[in-house]
Amino acid sequence: MVDVLAVSPHLDDAALSCGATLAHWAAEGRDMLVYTAFAGLPEPPFPPAAQRFHELWDLRDDPVRARRAEDTEAMGALGVKGVHGPFLDAIYREGGDEADVAGELERELVKLVEAYRPRLVLGCSALGRHKDHLMARDATVRAAVTTGVPLRLWEDLPYGIWTRELPPLPLGREWGPAVVIEPSVDAWRAKRDAVGRYLSQHAMLRYGEAPIEEQLDRHARGPVGGPVFAEQMWTVVP
Repeated sequence: MVDVLAVSPHLDDAALSCGATLAHWAAEGRDMLVYTAFAGLPEPPFPPAAQRFHELWDLRDDPVRARRAEDTEAMGALGVKGVHGPFLDAIYREGGDEADVAGELERELVKLVEAYRPRLVLGCSALGRHKDHLMARDATVRAAVTTGVPLRLWEDLPYGIWTRELPPLPLGREWGPAVVIEPSVDAWRAKRDAVGRYLSQHAMLRYGEAPIEEQLDRHARGPVGGPVFAEQMWTVVP
């Protein structure tokens, strides 16, 4: 049994989007599990698009296993347990039936909820409309509705830095009120530490001259640059 089950699309999304909240809750003694859905191990030959990402990441031999190792370190920095799912990232899926992947993921999440009996499920809001984020979010919503567990959806970062458009939810669900979490300074430091562990992703996450940690700091303090860091998520209502 866990207090919170967080469903992360990729091997950095939970840390980037709500890492400080997870660290804050962990420090309060709450048990949490972060399940990363699209962390399956692909087999070569890799599609050309994936090879371009590997070059950007500077990971050419067994890249996902290396990213899993980064994620394990990051989850340790947050004080939470991480589990890696078997589903392939979109860059490795070619010619498959996406509906089959979505259905399998939903069934897997239902099993996880039934096994761990969380008091709260967290997922991504799919800001930015990345196909894996949309699939993970919709599967998370469906699994939470099926099992009756309360659900919140986090602000996907760094997408939320430049877009505020929340995609429609499945099953006739609607966006409820926003919930703003103000984690402790130590929890924010833990988030920065965790994000720093994803070394392969830093070149891709850099925007202009600003490293990802600085982008997250500015966004978390709001447009007026207040003294308090904050992370945001939304409730989901019928």
